[in-house]
Amino acid sequence: KNLSTGVFMSYLDDNATNSAIKWSDRNKFSKIFVDHGVNPFLLNKTTNKKNRILSFDAFIINNKVSEKKIGNFQKNGIKKIYACPRFSLEWSEKLNKIYSKNSKKIKNKRFKITFMLSKYADKDSKKDVINAIEAASKLQNVKVQVKPHTRGMLIKNSLPYNVSILGTIHSRKIIQDSDLIIFTHSSIFLDAILLNKPVIHLTYATNVKLSSNSLDNCKVYNQYDFLNKVTIVQQKGRLYSKSDRKKCLDFFAGKDNGLMLDNIMEKINSKIKKR
Repeated sequence: KNLSTGVFMSYLDDNATNSAIKWSDRNKFSKIFVDHGVNPFLLNKTTNKKNRILSFDAFIINNKVSEKKIGNFQKNGIKKIYACPRFSLEWSEKLNKIYSKNSKKIKNKRFKITFMLSKYADKDSKKDVINAIEAASKLQNVKVQVKPHTRGMLIKNSLPYNVSILGTIHSRKIIQDSDLIIFTHSSIFLDAILLNKPVIHLTYATNVKLSSNSLDNCKVYNQYDFLNKVTIVQQKGRLYSKSDRKKCLDFFAGKDNGLMLDNIMEKINSKIKKR
């Protein structure tokens, strides 16, 4: 009973969260909110969920970006931990062991381009996304894959023979096996950055903007620009530098020097209550 005990939750507006808050209060457990991913895009509006925010003792959030979607709790005395466990280097290394890449080299392997579709279908132009898929499939020596989000855009159009719609395969494995990741409105690109994979943001096909400028070289503004940068990646590799990569991960996932999870637990233990 002398142990510090906390209950972790990832959604503010959810019946399970309501129940967990009541259960935690009844058992005198501390309540920690963990943003389940990052919000890598600029937000025009802030939400006001002050009453729910006050229910928590600590928030693990992604810098100021995710804080905007939660609401302003600057004066509430709640412990704020700017980090994102999902994109920590430690967790990335764990996943590398689970989804270890086969190092066997395949001769004459086709360049594999994977489109990771967003769950926010209303924020993307389906026409532009499909046109980009079809245009990429016409490039020489390529194989194109499309990974729909489980709750996002569905493509029922007839696609070229060298385009595959992927099913229930773990996204980490898909990224490891790909040569280039295309994204619009999804934090999945950070998994690719952690794995040093080339990425392209299909800027012209979505109405959201990246909130960090560290990946400006990876943005494309029309289909011609897109195809040109795909060719550059084929020939030269990543569009971002080592410095860009570090800035990107620092901005979205916090500066951790490989110790993010340890740092998070140290801060949590300093805040949560004794039973």
